[in-house]
Amino acid sequence: MSITRQISKWVSLDTTTDDVTPGDKLRKNLPKKVGDYKVLSVTDLKNSVKIDSSNDQTAVKLPCSDVLIFELEGDSTIVVRPSGTEPKLKYYFETILPLSTSDDPIQKQQQGNKIIDNLVVAMEKLI
Repeated sequence: MSITRQISKWVSLDTTTDDVTPGDKLRKNLPKKVGDYKVLSVTDLKNSVKIDSSNDQTAVKLPCSDVLIFELEGDSTIVVRPSGTEPKLKYYFETILPLSTSDDPIQKQQQGNKIIDNLVVAMEKLI
């Protein structure tokens, strides 16, 4: 079962004094964990590189864009990018939970929503 959520957060970027984007701030200090979840890899589309947890880098052949993709343990992913039209950051969260025929889908959805709630709080602390 895939649980997803999109969040937009207003950011203040004073172009007269601040030439570093929120994405650049994250790039300078990539987190090893987001909340309780270890970061397995970060794909940085601005620099066309995927960095794993041991800091090994692999080239990424995708269009250059100010996007960071965090792959976390527990089958969770967070995509962070700036809005193209407003001073906002866009976050896209996904967690995937196994669902068997004996599982209660409502309980699984609640479990996934709790995971995403925790990831949202953790990401807001990083920016």
